[in-house]
Parts: sequence; structure tokens; C-alpha cells
Amino acid sequence: MYRPFKDLDDAVVEQLEALLQRTRADDVAGWPDRALISGALSQALAYANRIINPDNSAALAASAAADMQGTTTTGVGSALGPAMDARILVVNVSSELASQYVAIMNCIFAAQKMHVPVDVCRLGTDDTVFLQQAADTTGGVYIRLDHPRGLVQYLMTAFMPDPSLRKHLVMPAQGSIDFRPACFCHRRIVDIGYVCNVCLSIFCAPPADGACSICYTVFDPAELRDLMRRPVVVSTKRKAKKRKKEP
Repeated sequence: MYRPFKDLDDAVVEQLEALLQRTRADDVAGWPDRALISGALSQALAYANRIINPDNSAALAASAAADMQGTTTTGVGSALGPAMDARILVVNVSSELASQYVAIMNCIFAAQKMHVPVDVCRLGTDDTVFLQQAADTTGGVYIRLDHPRGLVQYLMTAFMPDPSLRKHLVMPAQGSIDFRPACFCHRRIVDIGYVCNVCLSIFCAPPADGACSICYTVFDPAELRDLMRRPVVVSTKRKAKKRKKEP
């Protein structure tokens, strides 16, 4: 085996064995409802940010010392190392992640700003809405596998190539992407929702107390009555006209 591939394979197997050894039955109680995908994405983005933007404290200190001495600091930051690209691969088997909607969307926007693609390998019979949005927004690849027997093949052919080389490959398309959000009140995915015009929070129904539960903005009672008013249904059936009896 090619030595770099052997080192990568050994590292992955070693980390998986360590994860299984330190995982207890209490840790997976209630799983997958407690799967913290948002926490994993946040940790990965923090590590990527440290790699992409290394600590410039040495350069800043040298610049400050040069300013005090009246000299220039050309080429001070060259010793910090070359710039590196990062990407994130999510192998997901958990159910819908509506309870982590805000945290996951924040991670998606942060990854988009950092130009870090998020690849998603979904194991299961259904799709995850928010991970679909993460792959589409960041320019990553989303693949759903009905049977995990082809996991290694997909990991090597679809996810291993560098993002700069994917434009030369025929990558699997996502098809239709579900962009529905989750409401902030019940953490349910909604088709039609109500949005606060101040903090842009999403609700599945107008607040009963007339105020936003996130920013506590009090809404206009007249507008709330209009929102809660039921639509008027117009009947399409025509009533038969009564004929007048001839004398």
C-alpha cells in the first residue's frame, strides 16, 4: 500500500477504536436525538480557522518593535507558513436536526464566509434538510446512501478528490433541495411560517401573547388579527334559480 494511504488508514482506524472504547451506554442513551452536529461543525470550523489564519502575534510583535525603532517590517509574516485549504466531511446517520437549526445555520454561514466546503455523506433512507442546505450553500457534495456497503467506494471516489479538481469530475447531483426552515417555538420544519420583522425569528403560528419570544418585540394587535383571520372560502356551486309559476 502507498505509505501516505497506509498512514491515513491506520489513523482513521485508531481514532475509531479509541472512540468506541471510551463510549459508554449512558453516552448513547437517547441517541440520535442528542447528536450534536452543530458542535462538531463548530469545532471543525474553529480548527480550520486556526489552520487558514495562523496566529499573527509574532508578526504583530515584530511590527510593533520595528515601529519603535523606525525600521520597516517587509516580509515579517512569511515565516508563518503557507496558506492552506480546508474542507469538512460529515458522515451522518442521525434523524432530523430541527432542534439545532440556529446553530447549524450559523455554522453554514461561517463555512460559506471562510470558503470551506461541507461534504455530507448521509446513511439512511431519508434526507436531512439542513445538511442538504449546508452542502449546497458551501459548494460541497451531498450523497445519500441507502445501503452502507458502498461507503468506502463513495468516500474514495466522491469525497477524497480535492475541491479544485471536482470541476473536472462528474459529481453526483443532489436533485431537489429542501430549503424549508425550522420554527423557533417548537423546532419543527414548516412550509409556511411567520417571521419577526426585528430579529427574523421564524414561528409556525402567530405568538399567542402578541410578542416575539426571542427579542420580546410587541407586535401590532391589528396585524396579529389579520394574520390569525381564516381565509374566506368562496363556493363555486351556483344555486338554481326558481322559475316563476305562470298564472
